[in-house]
Amino acid sequence: MLILLTGENGFLGRELKIKLNKNYTLLKKKKEKRYIVNLKNLDQLEKFLNIHKPDLIINAAVLADFNSKQSADMMKVNYFAVKKFVDYCYKNKKKLIQISGTIVHPKMKKYDITSELETNNFYGLSKLKADKYIIKKKIDFKIIRFGGIFGLRGPDHLFINKVLKSKKKYINFEGNYYAKRNYIHVSSAADCVEKLINIKRKGIYYAGGITTTFSNMLKQICNKKNIKLNLKLKKNDIDEIVISNKIFKSKKFEEYI
Repeated sequence: MLILLTGENGFLGRELKIKLNKNYTLLKKKKEKRYIVNLKNLDQLEKFLNIHKPDLIINAAVLADFNSKQSADMMKVNYFAVKKFVDYCYKNKKKLIQISGTIVHPKMKKYDITSELETNNFYGLSKLKADKYIIKKKIDFKIIRFGGIFGLRGPDHLFINKVLKSKKKYINFEGNYYAKRNYIHVSSAADCVEKLINIKRKGIYYAGGITTTFSNMLKQICNKKNIKLNLKLKKNDIDEIVISNKIFKSKKFEEYI
């Protein structure tokens, strides 16, 4: 099986590349040991797919900006490039694993297959349009939706990633200290994606970690890094839990710290 992994230099993509290189054949140039394809150049992307003919596309590429109200580049990478992947898979009877997220839902206490699909966030809209197109074309697909993914190189929009990377002695936290989350570690997220490769049932999957509070997560990190936490408590944050499919396993938060 020849696999095209997009977003291999991203947070999750790097982890996936390490894991998949052990057991699978990733699409690479022989001399450079890597491939280059610009997802914003849709004609180039279509040509690339038709030349290299991957059996499976794992799309971990994403352009994320939670504050943008409009972005042509975001729509190209998150939606129009995915349309090219889908059309290729449809025409050639190939497979697609799409990395998505709970951003396609409004803010909710729980996220699963029954959750409402609606978002006012432009980034979320670009991901939702891609998911809908995948489902509509009825290809051999798997969409996996994560909530927060954490780790040392994780994006800063997740507060605990800021803390994990911080070299400060004091950190300010503003929010509901006792609200619950089940963020997933990047290595576990990559394990979930790898598991989907050999599962025959197509469809939409959800994956999260073990549920805990901000209080527990921050205490674990701060104790290990000798950071003092300054709290400004608010009660407006609700619990947000991703209801994982039973095929996925995860460890307690503190085992990753």
